[in-house]
Amino acid sequence: MALNFGDSRAEAGGESQEEGENSGRSGRFGNRGGSASDAGRFERGRGGRREADRNSDRNTRIKVRVHDKHSFQVAKEPVDLRFVEQLADSEQTAALAQMVRYCLEKGLLERCTVQETVDTLLKAYEADGLSVFSDASYAAMGLAMPRVQEIYACLNRFRG
Repeated sequence: MALNFGDSRAEAGGESQEEGENSGRSGRFGNRGGSASDAGRFERGRGGRREADRNSDRNTRIKVRVHDKHSFQVAKEPVDLRFVEQLADSEQTAALAQMVRYCLEKGLLERCTVQETVDTLLKAYEADGLSVFSDASYAAMGLAMPRVQEIYACLNRFRG
């Protein structure tokens, strides 16, 4: 006993049997809901982004994690600030972490001395404020500007 779904699909608003054969997809939900223009593209997941886009974002983004007032992590490199006594709160530590991330993205630590790097950071801060160091497109929230001495101490303790 063979079942013919061609008529019921046409009545239900789906594709008919002829359209299914012409489009090259198997069944009613062939190619996971993509249209004919999606043929040849990567498989799409839950986010609707292609696999290549998803992996490129993961590989280029530098992650920052602030643990407490005295430590943070940038790109899997921990930075210990326990003996930097003048840090007042974790917002200053978060700003230092974002500054280190900014330096890594711009390549400042490889091609400049510590003094030139701090001068570049201060010029960027004077021009655009703390939002220049934030990785978000909106204004920096939860960041407080540390003193110049703390920036020097942080860059000296970063081993990346």
